[in-house]
Amino acid sequence: MPNQAWEDAIPLMQQQLDLILVEGDKSVVPDGVRDYFKKIQAEGWDNNRLVLTYGRLDVDRLIPLCREGIVPWWVPLTGKALDNALEDLQKLSAAFKEDVGNKDVSNIYTALLTWLAYPDVMKVQGYPRKFNADIVRHVLQQGADPNNDNGSWLMRALNQLPADCISPFIEYGAAPAAVQEAMETMEQQKKIRAAGCGEKSGGR
Repeated sequence: MPNQAWEDAIPLMQQQLDLILVEGDKSVVPDGVRDYFKKIQAEGWDNNRLVLTYGRLDVDRLIPLCREGIVPWWVPLTGKALDNALEDLQKLSAAFKEDVGNKDVSNIYTALLTWLAYPDVMKVQGYPRKFNADIVRHVLQQGADPNNDNGSWLMRALNQLPADCISPFIEYGAAPAAVQEAMETMEQQKKIRAAGCGEKSGGR
């Protein structure tokens, strides 16, 4: 079951966000709203709680807080990706790009990709895991490295994600050698597990 304290916080956070006036590209953030979200950041919520709560808030009112530096961009970006909210993720990415200009932010998306490649955080925290190839593709389009950490995250993705979510890795440059090594490692692991099952069966 999802953490009830986390769940209870979401409508309270949204109530604060609703106080932000948004008209097109312009927004007005009340000081009280700034203070509320600064307090959350100061309380030191762990990353799991941050992404799994911010990922379910109104994106149009999160963007002004991100632009002011009150909420780090990576938090709602990761949260929206895990929540399978493609349109919100695209909107955040566009605002993020506009905010940082020509700055290289590929490291942000590479880190985000690791959350998608190994989504057990969702299972551990009691939330359903959601798989979407378009989400993975979008993150790679923004510059995430499919070969991050010598392909170790690709191997995790091959173990964890359905086939349609692996295709974007290949499309965006996953090294053939890394794919081959990951497949061979997975095959070896299957053989080891099968051998272990066989030994147990024989001992009964």
